[in-house]
Amino acid sequence: MQMAVRNRFPLARLGARAVLWALACSLGSVALGQDTAPDVPDDTDTPDEIAPERVARLSFTQGSVSLQAVGDTAWAPATLNRPLTPGDFLRTESDGRAEVQIGSADVRMGAGTSFGFTTLDDDALRIRLSVGVLNLRVRTLSENEAVEVETPQATASILRPGSYRLEVNPDGTATVVKVSSGMLEARGSADQSFVVRAQQVATLTGRDRLTFTTATLGAPDAFDTWALERDRRDDYVLSTEPARNVPAEEIVGYEDLDNYGTWSSEPEYGYVWTPTHVSAGWSPYQFGRYTYVSGWGWAWIDDAPWGFAPYHYGQWVTIGSRWCWVPGPRHGR
Repeated sequence: MQMAVRNRFPLARLGARAVLWALACSLGSVALGQDTAPDVPDDTDTPDEIAPERVARLSFTQGSVSLQAVGDTAWAPATLNRPLTPGDFLRTESDGRAEVQIGSADVRMGAGTSFGFTTLDDDALRIRLSVGVLNLRVRTLSENEAVEVETPQATASILRPGSYRLEVNPDGTATVVKVSSGMLEARGSADQSFVVRAQQVATLTGRDRLTFTTATLGAPDAFDTWALERDRRDDYVLSTEPARNVPAEEIVGYEDLDNYGTWSSEPEYGYVWTPTHVSAGWSPYQFGRYTYVSGWGWAWIDDAPWGFAPYHYGQWVTIGSRWCWVPGPRHGR
């Protein structure tokens, strides 16, 4: 007998597209009992806040990385696979690095960096960088979509898909913008605006009145090289045959699956993914916990490094003796 379990907790509300994929995958499925998918905590009513239409995921941490969740005054160790929402702030210490995935964009933090989300929905991604260095990779940019990074000196608006680096010095008196590919516009508070093009570096100083200088982009450093390696990994995964047949670019966390499992094509479901680095007798929802996320409610945080996409999109099914994740078919936006 085949059985299936839908991803049925509040974070599955990742906008209309994700909901449609989950529903399309789950038609005709048989829900498993509570012994397979653990109970959501009792207070699971829809939160008073309006859930954002796009989700961010903490996808990589190295060294000391802390989170100040919206509504909290204290910092706590950041947890891999935690959903992030507007008002959340992340901080790395001198030994830290981190990566956040947001659909077709990735934000990577170097050491000594603090940033947070101010807007996160289908139409806008806005980030406030207080100090440190960020690499921002934007793979696609729709006509009416806004992607912006606010610093003490200016707001950098991304004009084209590409790779960008922004740095704010420790005392907040200067912002350095490096454009490897793409183009952005830096706007100051005094109706000043400057365009920074591919292979340029710009330095902005001052607050009320900006001083703006440009130069040719120099050689990459270790942080740039690490970000480029992450880009190449993602580009390769998204070019494979399974990715071309499922809504891969719209599934946050899809890029991690190839390293931890195998894809196969099944007549009933299309492409499905099976984890390979699991213990005998493994089943979904065994290792992890629920965490309350502002705007979403109680969300499952899985312990596995790949444990984001398969728990927030599509459904789990058994095919023969193995558990498989069904992401759903590709649909137009």
